[in-house]
Amino acid sequence: MNTIKKLNALLLLLFCSFLVNAGVPSDTDFMCVNGIYYRTIEGNNVCVTYKDMQYNSYSGTVSIPLQWAGDGDYNIVAVGKCAFKDCPNLYQVYMCKNILTIDSCAFQNCTGMGSVDGFSGLKTIGNFAFENCSSIVFFSIPNSVTSIGEYVFKDCTSLRQVSFYNDKTTLTVIPKGMFSGCKSFEYYKMPNTITTVCDEAFRGTGIKELTLNKTLTTIGESAYRDCHNLSELQIAEGTQTLTIGNNAFDGCTSLKSIITNALVPPVLTNGLGLTQEQLDTLILFVPRLAYDAYCQAEYWKDFAHIEKTNYDFASNDNNYGQIYYNIIGDDEACITCRDSNYNSYQGTYYDSFEGGRGMGIPDNVTYNGKNYRVTAIGENAFRDCTGIDLIDWVNKDRIKSIGPNAFKGCSNLRYVNLPQKIETIGAHAFEGCIKIPTMWFRESVNLIDTCAFMGCSGLKAIEFKSSMRLGPKAFSGTNLRGYDLTKGVAIFCSLWTPPVLADSTVFDSTHYANSVIKVPYSRVEHYRNTENWGRFTNIRRMPYDFKEGNIYYRINNENEVGVSPDNELFYGSYSGNVNIPETVLFEGKTYQVTSIERAAFYFCDISSVTVSNSVKRIGDLAFAKSFVSTVILGDSVETIGYGAFNESSLKKINFPKSVKHIGDSALVNTPSLSTITVDPDNPYYDSREDCNALIETANNRLIAGGSKCTEIPSSVTSITDFAFYAKDGLSRITIPGSIHRIGNHVFVFCENLSQVTFSEPLESIGVMAFGFTGLTSVVIPNSVDTIQEAAFGGSSKIKKVTLGSGLKLIGQEAFSPGSAQTSIDTVVCYATTPPVMENINCFNGAYGRATLLVPQASLELYKNDPNWSQFYKIVAVESSGIDEISVDDGTPWERYNLQGLPVGDDYRGIIIENGRKILKP
Repeated sequence: MNTIKKLNALLLLLFCSFLVNAGVPSDTDFMCVNGIYYRTIEGNNVCVTYKDMQYNSYSGTVSIPLQWAGDGDYNIVAVGKCAFKDCPNLYQVYMCKNILTIDSCAFQNCTGMGSVDGFSGLKTIGNFAFENCSSIVFFSIPNSVTSIGEYVFKDCTSLRQVSFYNDKTTLTVIPKGMFSGCKSFEYYKMPNTITTVCDEAFRGTGIKELTLNKTLTTIGESAYRDCHNLSELQIAEGTQTLTIGNNAFDGCTSLKSIITNALVPPVLTNGLGLTQEQLDTLILFVPRLAYDAYCQAEYWKDFAHIEKTNYDFASNDNNYGQIYYNIIGDDEACITCRDSNYNSYQGTYYDSFEGGRGMGIPDNVTYNGKNYRVTAIGENAFRDCTGIDLIDWVNKDRIKSIGPNAFKGCSNLRYVNLPQKIETIGAHAFEGCIKIPTMWFRESVNLIDTCAFMGCSGLKAIEFKSSMRLGPKAFSGTNLRGYDLTKGVAIFCSLWTPPVLADSTVFDSTHYANSVIKVPYSRVEHYRNTENWGRFTNIRRMPYDFKEGNIYYRINNENEVGVSPDNELFYGSYSGNVNIPETVLFEGKTYQVTSIERAAFYFCDISSVTVSNSVKRIGDLAFAKSFVSTVILGDSVETIGYGAFNESSLKKINFPKSVKHIGDSALVNTPSLSTITVDPDNPYYDSREDCNALIETANNRLIAGGSKCTEIPSSVTSITDFAFYAKDGLSRITIPGSIHRIGNHVFVFCENLSQVTFSEPLESIGVMAFGFTGLTSVVIPNSVDTIQEAAFGGSSKIKKVTLGSGLKLIGQEAFSPGSAQTSIDTVVCYATTPPVMENINCFNGAYGRATLLVPQASLELYKNDPNWSQFYKIVAVESSGIDEISVDDGTPWERYNLQGLPVGDDYRGIIIENGRKILKP
């Protein structure tokens, strides 16, 4: 060995000796990288370790990487023995996916650590690995884990739940003392692979309920000792052999009963690990069919109290939890309770909306190789199940009956959507369910029995849709004052023939005096004259009398009916394509369909409606806010009400010659309406010159225009309010000289409208007439004397405003840009007397940036006016006024003639350029 090699060997020996003396693990190389200590295991594999024998090497949050590069690349594959031991200020550890092993005592006494994440490939967890980690609440064990040591979670006092990823694992043993001392540990779903629970595995935990899987064969000594909260022990169906160690359940002071679902008594090789006192006091519930067998079986017969359960068999489906059934037919079963203690269910899943516990009801169940349809909820099935707040029926067509007391005392039950084929609701079925707010009874229901909803103090509204019998006190003790969404209506009864009330006690006297009831439109007097129903003081009309097919109808007279909505609260009753017939049969009589009533299709998701030739009247708001795109009007329609198609998706419409009256705002806010036509033979309305607009013939008033209408006939004298409201397809419009008045909100929200041409003798422009349009310039003729409030408000792209000589009044916020920033940089006003501004906000935002040009002779008048003087720059312009001026098409003109019209570079004469008057030769 040469001198250099000898020296290196000596130095290495000295360094290792130093490490040993310093208390650092020195059996292999020792490294510190980015605050984490490592030692090599084999080859390039390393594990995380501690700094020295004082432990407490880490704090805060630690992230373990996949690799680190030293003298070569090292893979981090383990958390070594005692690596994080005694680190009270360590809060969180993120592990790389390469970690295969968490060695013994790895996190022992890390009292501040709340979570350990990221070990998806973990295979081994050593003894005492997380002992006394008193801040950990939840822990998930990867499916990859094949070996777990003893006392892994001992004294983790905050630990509430341990689960396996996807509920799958290959583990067969719960090791010795695994959860010992975990007093907060309440819930544990034992994997179906587990065959052995070792000594003290759950000793002193807070577990409340325990089901021993049929795969379980061995329970060690004191396995569940001192579990003071354990109130119920269940043994699964199919369990055959059990070896239970001494004192397995000693000290379980809350244990009241043991329930076995095994039809054949399991063989107990060493008893049940119970004390003699427990054998004398506990109740053993056994299957009805196996009662005699348990009374004679070794060890089982030692129980002083053996009782039969209330069910034929139990099914522990992963989706629904354990549910108890009775066989009620060759292939039918009903859900029942476990025993006479009731409270058999606590819900099987969390409701994602409010965090409550939901109960899923399956439509089929298999027992002894045979499939049974679940067709009923049996007597007392969910009685006193206070842990359930939601019932979810998987198959809403299968359940036919809800038995007596089925949900009695379910004080947290808040939502029950009854099955679609439900026929009977038994006596006291929902008694005391104080949180149910509404109940909508299906058309299939024929009986609501005695006291069915008695004491449901939270019940505010109910609906009956079928002829049924209501038993005594069925709704006694309920609120029935109307739910928020029912606008005070407590009882909806859409039946032509009133349901049969057993006697006057079905409802309370306070209901008869104060609750509002709605009945079919034409049947108010009939209900008032019916025994017991007549006790109600407040009986009102529903919007319809009956339903035929998918259409609701109201009887208007002896021979006629109208199409109606089914409610006046949510509307939206119809969908798809609707064809209105000419006649309909009800109660043996044929009626002619002559009207579409008010709001009949309001807010409905319909695509098209074909109106029969028998219909004469379309009511107010009949199609308002609906998604209808096509309405084909019959040849007999005479009247169309106010707002009939307001805010609808209508694309085209043809008015027949029969139409005599169209109400205000009938076609307002229909941005998709591109085509409007009127039968040429209609004497009241027209669409002259193919103008694509609706015009009232007698007074030449334009009522509504299409989204692509660009030419207004010269014979039109006025444009009514909202005529082009929200017709965003418009880009330009010419106002002919025949028009004297533009109404309110005519072009509001026409955001693509960039050009408008005005002509004299226009006199006034209405409120918000051009609000929120895309106009870039506005020129008002000399004939206009009034611009009303917010006439151009919100049109923030306007750069120049030219006002004619006849202007007398400008309404408040007439040219205000709204919430946007104004673009106005030039205002020209030819009026010699400053027009009156209703307030200072007429040109809000423009006073400091725009130039105001006014007649020379009136310059001082404008400067002294309290509102006009707000313009920072006021200059004179010579002109006699505007004869006929049109708005430009958006070209950024900078030069104007004395009439305020934009001019090009080739113009010769006196011009206004950048606010100054110059002569251009």
